[in-house]
Amino acid sequence: MTVPSSFPEKNLYIVGTGISHALAPAIHKFIAKSISLPWEFGLAEEPEISTFVARAREPDFAGAVVTLPHKRTVIPLLDCTDEHVRTLGACNNIFVRPDGSLGGTNTDWLGIHGSFVAASTAGRGKPSLIVGAGGAARAAVYALARHLDSPVVYVINRDAQEVRDLLADVQAGYTAAGVPVPEIVHVTSAEQARALETPFYICGTVPDFEPKSEEELAAREALIAFLEKPEKGVLLDMCYKPRVSRHIKLAREHGWKDVDGVNIIAYQIETQWGLWAGKDKAAQIPVQEARAALYKAADESLHI
Repeated sequence: MTVPSSFPEKNLYIVGTGISHALAPAIHKFIAKSISLPWEFGLAEEPEISTFVARAREPDFAGAVVTLPHKRTVIPLLDCTDEHVRTLGACNNIFVRPDGSLGGTNTDWLGIHGSFVAASTAGRGKPSLIVGAGGAARAAVYALARHLDSPVVYVINRDAQEVRDLLADVQAGYTAAGVPVPEIVHVTSAEQARALETPFYICGTVPDFEPKSEEELAAREALIAFLEKPEKGVLLDMCYKPRVSRHIKLAREHGWKDVDGVNIIAYQIETQWGLWAGKDKAAQIPVQEARAALYKAADESLHI
């Protein structure tokens, strides 16, 4: 098939550290081929985000998925960002604007929102819970409070300062954007968790690890106290290495519906490709087939 001259050969990337297990290449290579674009999708294992942004200014650059640890540090290096980045304080997508400048947005929240809604819509307007307080937690707050109408967002995290930073960033970002600041409650013990109304949506945003420190053990016990309540909901774990994480196992043990982190990727693709290749090309994506290719890659991966 002849490729239109308006779509020359270009490169897409996922940029971060520890990304050898990333599933993004599988779905994005499938999409490029399916919509007849001569674009490659590669891994950019880059500890210095400034080095990558310099490369992104080359004419063969089409866009990038930004992952840890660069979601916040990339922001001042871009030419402009949108209201999602300004509100969340985190960027996970770089795209080239019509004038050639580099723009940044956040589509993580779309992945979170889409994953929860596909699992159940019954949690709209109910309390929610986030495990973790890093960059991904900011996207989770945005999805849950702004788009799923959660009146209060509980946060479980081993580091109290990280929670204070999250609260400060949410206060500053939402105030600057002129939107209501959500109520966020730091839950530090199982006893506190038992006294609170049960969250319906729970979003894990931290890597999978065995808790060892006093703070880590207290965080796990607080999560279990919520899961043990008679009311059940949906637990989404953004970590997909391993695909059945410790949080997913806990959810299953306590009768909660679970959603693994692979779905986060699946529910961002249309928006991402609209920014990279334009809305007309994005409309050509065979979404169900692309998601099937992603899930197949996850099932066959030796890394997750």
